[in-house]
Amino acid sequence: VKKAFGWESGAAEFALRVPRFSSERSKTLLVVTADLHKERWQEKDVDKMQCQLLSLQQAVQSNGKTLFVALPIPDKLSAYHDDLVDPSPPSGVIDRFTDPRLNRPPVEKAIRAEITAGEIDVYLPNDTHFGSRGQEVTADTVLQFIEERTRKAVAPRTSPAPPK
Repeated sequence: VKKAFGWESGAAEFALRVPRFSSERSKTLLVVTADLHKERWQEKDVDKMQCQLLSLQQAVQSNGKTLFVALPIPDKLSAYHDDLVDPSPPSGVIDRFTDPRLNRPPVEKAIRAEITAGEIDVYLPNDTHFGSRGQEVTADTVLQFIEERTRKAVAPRTSPAPPK
């Protein structure tokens, strides 16, 4: 299907300063070439994406009961960007979603913290998807975000102490 529509599906390799994977080529980052095209995204494109997410959030939450959580996940090239020997490839745009109204757990920060701490295979070595640790960190980050939001929403009101 990708070939029929002319979509690119190649891969690119980048050298890493430190080993990050359990594969034989532990210091090689393998990414899809589409990850290289985010350098074409302009500020107006990022603003439009954020605006669309806010609009969707408003629609979903309009019933007053449902919490919308936007979950943009950093691509592999962005997540490991700080470890590249050659930092010239483009990094991600998720950090540019800065509107405080958008319900967005800081997954990219949690993922980068795991990688920086030396966790191996946060993403799979020969795939663009999370490894088990990446999935776990994302789930924990989302759960913590939801718990914080719902705690604020249902925080009990303080009432005066009953008379003695």
